[in-house]
Amino acid sequence: MKTRLMKKVGIAAVPLTIGCAMLLSFKPTVQNASVFDVLAGVPVVELPETAARLVAQASAANKAAVMGEVLRASAALARPEVLAYMVSAICKSSPEIAGLTVETSVSLQPGEILPITKAALAAAPNSVESIVASGCRVAPRSYIAVAQMANAEVPQARERILRGVITAMPSMNGYVERARSYASHDSILDLLNKAQELAVNAIGEESASARIQSQSPLATVELAQTTTRSAVDIDQMAAQHPVLFAQAQAAPSVFMPVPTIGPPFTPPSTNMNTLTLGDTKVVIPGSGRDYSAP
Repeated sequence: MKTRLMKKVGIAAVPLTIGCAMLLSFKPTVQNASVFDVLAGVPVVELPETAARLVAQASAANKAAVMGEVLRASAALARPEVLAYMVSAICKSSPEIAGLTVETSVSLQPGEILPITKAALAAAPNSVESIVASGCRVAPRSYIAVAQMANAEVPQARERILRGVITAMPSMNGYVERARSYASHDSILDLLNKAQELAVNAIGEESASARIQSQSPLATVELAQTTTRSAVDIDQMAAQHPVLFAQAQAAPSVFMPVPTIGPPFTPPSTNMNTLTLGDTKVVIPGSGRDYSAP
């Protein structure tokens, strides 16, 4: 009797034991638990690995969305410095979304643009163009620093780095090409500094030209249309490149002030005759004049 009872208890305990073992070995994923709950249940040192796994397990259609959830949860759970490690792990396991990962991370921690960019480049160097484009797009004030960082990490990708800058800032294309004629063999830092100088000068000239045209009292309809078109172009450039526009506005103007147009010329009322030699008088030095002593 006792033996049969123990057998029944043992048989009944087998499914329970198997169920407990499955539960202990179960790793939650995005489908059966929220990303925040999953990341909140692991130590901080395991956050990058867990984050990369969650993103890698997601389908291609959901990978970007899961990556955004992972980064937002990580930003809430850990210190800002940890975000760069998250970016590195995600970019290494899913390099196809490296650019989007950088863009999302910098939007969460704008002050970490350079550490985030460096982490992404080290993990996914083949995605340098999309990484630079995303970094420059979300942090346009740091576009030269981002390009310089990329050149330091992936020095053989100079042209892809420049393409990334132009992708994020299309209006810089012409200035970058012009800068090549000045600094074609110089460092990428010198090249972009020259391009920025050309852009600042161009914006300053267009801005000053538009102001001169708008102040002229002789502006015709055609001139007014040109002024309006220039103002629209300047507004667009100011929206795309606020830093360059601010520098151009702060730079001293090199243009002459607008001349003041006075009344028309009025000839004198008396007749003006031509002077001849007979109408003149020769004065000998020292005579003919009564000068007072100094």
